[in-house]
Amino acid sequence: MQPLTLTDCFKGAWRDTGRVLLKMPVLIFVVFALMLVTECIRDRLQIAAHPALDADAMSRGRSAFGAFILTAIVSAILSVRVIRYALFGDASRSRDGALGRYILLMLIAFGGILAFLLALIVAAAVLIHTVKSSGAIRDLSYGVLGSYGAVYLLALCLIAFVWTRLSLLFPHTAAGGKIRWRSAWQDTRGHFWVMIVTFGLTILPIMIVSVVLGYVRLYALRQLDVSGLTYDIATFLSTAATVLSMITGAACSAWVYRRFATALQQPVT
Repeated sequence: MQPLTLTDCFKGAWRDTGRVLLKMPVLIFVVFALMLVTECIRDRLQIAAHPALDADAMSRGRSAFGAFILTAIVSAILSVRVIRYALFGDASRSRDGALGRYILLMLIAFGGILAFLLALIVAAAVLIHTVKSSGAIRDLSYGVLGSYGAVYLLALCLIAFVWTRLSLLFPHTAAGGKIRWRSAWQDTRGHFWVMIVTFGLTILPIMIVSVVLGYVRLYALRQLDVSGLTYDIATFLSTAATVLSMITGAACSAWVYRRFATALQQPVT
């Protein structure tokens, strides 16, 4: 059997995306509806925060948070179903604890990223306070602020690197495997840029459309208008693009897993 190539992963991801759209219309519609509601609530919260307007921001904030949590759970269900379909050709529900481990992995990953960024923010705040208190620098110059910006940019690059090196864990857990950090790190050694290019090229068409629609929505928000036809169409299409990118990304991760996962597929000794 010939080893998989970047082209195989690209074509396979989009082929499975088309099949999933026909195989799971109800689940996809539920995810789309929840995301659409979440986006609309969030945008109206931004409008309500405008000083010229008066609204119950706290109530809408709770609604937005609840919708976000529900969307994240349903999105995880969709991602697991898509990955299992791409790997096994089976769109049925998993009965091996895959969903629970997948959600746990998401919580660990996003919790780790959040903790890392918060630690950077606290460290920067302490450093700025110490420097200003010592009188060494009375006014923070653009150079100092620029250096902090560079540090955060490097931090984001580090997050992207670690995320990519461990990304095989998501399709692995969706397939029913256990969370094995060392094996995932071993399988992706030397494949970082190939994986980045594979994911990037696969999602690129959707990203281009999403950027254009994002600018349209941003224009409507700046006009404080969330009831116009332009905003409605842009929000509807951008949400559809987000769901499509989620499905395509999950399918692509399955193909990348099929291409590079070796140690992860070995039995635990």
